[in-house]
Amino acid sequence: MDCKSLIYQHTVNGPIKEWHQGLMVGNGFFGALIYGEKDIVFSLDRIDLWDNRLTPEMKSKQFTYHDMVRLMKADWDEYLRLFDGCYNHPYPTKLNAGSIVFDNQISKRSRFCVDIKRAEYKVKSLTGLFDGYLDANKDVLIINYPKGLTFTFKMPEYLSRKTNGLSYPIFKEYTDKNFRYIMQETPCNYNYGIVSYNVKGQLFDTLFVTVFKSDECSLEDAKSLLVSYSKEKEIYKKEHSRYWRRYFNHALVFTGDEKIDRTYNFGRYFFACNSRRKYPMSLEGVWTRNDGNLPPWKGDYHMDINLQMSYESYMKTGDFKEGKVLVDYLWNNRTKFKKLAKKFCNADGYFIPGVMSQNCTPLGGWPMYALNPCNSIWISSSFDNYYRYTGNKSFLKNRAFPFFSNIEKCISSLLVEKDGHLQFEFSASPEINDCNKNSILDSQSNFELSTLHYLYRTLVEYSKILGLDSNYYLGRQSSLRDYLKNINGETMISKKLEYSISHRHFSHILSHKNFENVLPYDQYNQIFKDYNRLINIGTSEWAGFSFTEASSLASYLCLGEDAYKFTHAFVDGFINDNCFHMNMDYNHKGYSELQSYAFTLEANVGFVRSITDMMIRTSGQILTIFPAIAKKLSENHVYFKKLTIFNNHKVSGEIKHNKLSFSIKMNKPDTIKIFNNIGEKFTLIIDGTEKEFVQKKNDIFEVSALKSIEYLGK
Repeated sequence: MDCKSLIYQHTVNGPIKEWHQGLMVGNGFFGALIYGEKDIVFSLDRIDLWDNRLTPEMKSKQFTYHDMVRLMKADWDEYLRLFDGCYNHPYPTKLNAGSIVFDNQISKRSRFCVDIKRAEYKVKSLTGLFDGYLDANKDVLIINYPKGLTFTFKMPEYLSRKTNGLSYPIFKEYTDKNFRYIMQETPCNYNYGIVSYNVKGQLFDTLFVTVFKSDECSLEDAKSLLVSYSKEKEIYKKEHSRYWRRYFNHALVFTGDEKIDRTYNFGRYFFACNSRRKYPMSLEGVWTRNDGNLPPWKGDYHMDINLQMSYESYMKTGDFKEGKVLVDYLWNNRTKFKKLAKKFCNADGYFIPGVMSQNCTPLGGWPMYALNPCNSIWISSSFDNYYRYTGNKSFLKNRAFPFFSNIEKCISSLLVEKDGHLQFEFSASPEINDCNKNSILDSQSNFELSTLHYLYRTLVEYSKILGLDSNYYLGRQSSLRDYLKNINGETMISKKLEYSISHRHFSHILSHKNFENVLPYDQYNQIFKDYNRLINIGTSEWAGFSFTEASSLASYLCLGEDAYKFTHAFVDGFINDNCFHMNMDYNHKGYSELQSYAFTLEANVGFVRSITDMMIRTSGQILTIFPAIAKKLSENHVYFKKLTIFNNHKVSGEIKHNKLSFSIKMNKPDTIKIFNNIGEKFTLIIDGTEKEFVQKKNDIFEVSALKSIEYLGK
């Protein structure tokens, strides 16, 4: 097996003890983890399984933004009881669907394998082979297994547990000819269950499995799905294989570092497994924790970096179908966000909670961040990103601008004027000083300033593109304070608080690569100064996602050695053998002193961005080819194929023994600005015609083309 096949596979010889070390399959809605120390466990999940009951605090008339601000100043204990205490209940929470278990099948000689290019799994057991896949297009898990074996159902312990649990009744099991299924009653507005349909074969038996939810379909519908699938299995299998083949046929990246290339490919696989249908990926997506305990952080939507990071990579990889799930979800829930603005903020427009359940319920918990209105702006950047990379003007007019303008309506109503500047009534910065009184900062934070500058800058730009009056947005923009800096010109957290202690969030410098309010072409020294401060303070309190963020920031500055160093640290210290991100320094390599381990997906997908950022930089709609390739890589062989830049142009590039070449396939006739890291004198082939350039290094030049631009590295 050659190196390039290893980077698409995960193989384990012997038992797999923990669920988070298992083989993973998913289709964006339905998922399964396959593992086992003694028994083979198929842990099943469905992305919309939620207990959405409200806590008493959430039902309180005081559960509003203005009461939160008032109590923050007047009664800290009551503030915590209402807005932090609401998160301490077992619900709302994501649920694991349950498991199918084949007893006594695993030994030291067993072998587990998943091939992500095919999205197929195999398990060599004591009695024979288990293999199959979870269909990319239909919510059916296929389990081919040795003839005559039996299985049992198992449900998470917390469902029926009264202490630290949900107090559900024990599930009921039924048999109906070739069907076996279970039903789980809930106090919510639905029941759910696992349905299996067994088909006996000559060499092996096949189990067709789905998870149904009564508010979405009936039990009979679920049974019909499995029967019809079993009859047309070969046709469906071809469609399944076609999807994954097409998915992995673009956005190819090869650095020559096996661990990095493997983590990149698995990150892309995880994204498609968790973002293809109605809902965007949450913290654990379709692989919710299955160890008897409730999922960490309720498996919710965290929008102080987690959901944003999960959807920052798909633009360059060109996975627009999978990535658009987030903007569709936000757009389809705009009525809920409008009601939240009215009910929670007493405002017009849209309010999006910084921490929320899948049905958009604000969950609170560390409320200065979880209910901070700035997260509404940050997550709305997903509309801006989609527009810029697709170049879809209709999307700008009909979705991006209306969404941004409605976010602004709510934000504007929460701003007050102080010392001649617009600001919020309280200030915080994720997640500085955790949830104590010091988390309420002395002045407007640079986090909040970054989001506000981004909001109004974007609305001014959109208004001009659409031929609308931008004077209102210009006026609001001019009323914002400049970024707060110390005597050395370094960006601070707030007026009196410097970035002086290692911290997992770099929220004070979102104005740099995240929002591109500060561009490297004209403010390189400022960005480098702030980056250097991060590095000098150290990584002792960094989480896994901090390393992917630092790598992308290094690429933004064209610092190849640093970008490689941080990606290498991430895969070395924070990645499980199956490529799951474990949040903290899981392998105890000393990269961080944080010692709390929980599988979450955002940094896996954020890592994909880190690697594509090393390959191409698109800041300010200016393209840089290979901005941050370490010497170790460039001396050998690095390449990428069909990465996407603004306006959906496709770029491929290669460095082989320090020799650079690239090509750009135009989506439409366009003028592209290119940052010159090519050479002082070079020839480009533009639409088939050679043109010589004499250009200073680090200057920016323009190339207009109808179909293609190519540099052969002569």
